[in-house]
Amino acid sequence: MFLCFRRLSGNRISSIGDTAFHTLPLKELYLDNNLLTALPAHALTPTLLRLSLEDNHLTHVPTALAHTTRLNQLSLHQNKIEVIEEKAFEALTTLQLLDLTENNLKEIPPAILSCVRLIRLLLAHNRLGRLGGASFSGLSELQQITLQGNPLTHIHPDAFTHLPALIKLILKEIRGLTHFPRLNGSHSLEMIRIDRAALSDLPPALCTTAPRLRSLNLHLNAITELPDLTGCHHLRLLDLSDNAITSLGHESFSGAPILHDLLLQDNRITHVPADAFTGLRSLQVLYVCVGVCVWGVCVCVCVCVCVCVWVCVWVVVCVVCVGVYVCMFCVCVCGFVLWWVGVCVCCIPSVYLSVCLCLSLFLSVCLCLFSLSLCVCVCVCVCVCVYVGVVCVYSFSCIHL
Repeated sequence: MFLCFRRLSGNRISSIGDTAFHTLPLKELYLDNNLLTALPAHALTPTLLRLSLEDNHLTHVPTALAHTTRLNQLSLHQNKIEVIEEKAFEALTTLQLLDLTENNLKEIPPAILSCVRLIRLLLAHNRLGRLGGASFSGLSELQQITLQGNPLTHIHPDAFTHLPALIKLILKEIRGLTHFPRLNGSHSLEMIRIDRAALSDLPPALCTTAPRLRSLNLHLNAITELPDLTGCHHLRLLDLSDNAITSLGHESFSGAPILHDLLLQDNRITHVPADAFTGLRSLQVLYVCVGVCVWGVCVCVCVCVCVCVWVCVWVVVCVVCVGVYVCMFCVCVCGFVLWWVGVCVCCIPSVYLSVCLCLSLFLSVCLCLFSLSLCVCVCVCVCVCVYVGVVCVYSFSCIHL
């Protein structure tokens, strides 16, 4: 029986022999969660199909990959790679999955263009600052690109053009992205996710360039107008929540007849026409908030009520405190008189009278503190109730289906 699988993860391995796996007919090798900083040039077997080096201390792509010509899955997730040499992947012509997530890359490595069979490219959470127009040029079989969590400040308009096999484009959390990328020639796209960015507008008739689009997630941007959905015959999910849309037009979504999920909450919509959702026979989830004005009114009411309550409580506290202070003064005067009468007239030992006087003072102070705390608690409870009421009113201002 031949050994086809080897898992050596989590063993704190810091180095590997020059020919450690070279003669083994391995198909899969897992060296995750170790302390590796490099791999010797001839350490790996040429029969490998899958290699995982996740969570190590690699600072560059191992030269040993030059001998793994059959490799189709390579994971270098969570290392410390900053630069990848241009010929690092030259031998990996059959590679289909390349995971470079959570490294320190500052630019798209040109070396990936050697992986002509690449299907999935994962580059999330690096330090990429810009994408050039030829970053993915020639990767005609590429189906998925993930770039979320990078500090991108510039994306060339043609960075994602002419990728005929591209199905998923994930650009979430790209804070510097202000313009929607061109998608000419990328006609197989089914999912586009560009959330938590800074998009302000969308290209006209997006679905003419991406006719197979099924999911469009543009959550948390700065979009002010609804996109043109002409030709979006396959679109099932549209998320435009947390944007700056102010109105819905008549039959705004008629171009997407099989739309299933429509999320428009947390915009600035003040009016929804009666025929805004005409033709959406497959719609199952609709979330539209028309409560921006209601929310403003609720906030004003909340502030006014809280101020009034606070003033009332403050007046009550003042009255109670004045009353308590008067009582304390009377108690002190009476106590002093009783103490003088008891000592001078009745000849009662002054020690006992002093204890009684101190006890009366202590009780008076406790009464004062209790009255203050009671008033504060009442004020807090009233404010909390008002806040909960405002939240409920705002929630009821949204349409749920």
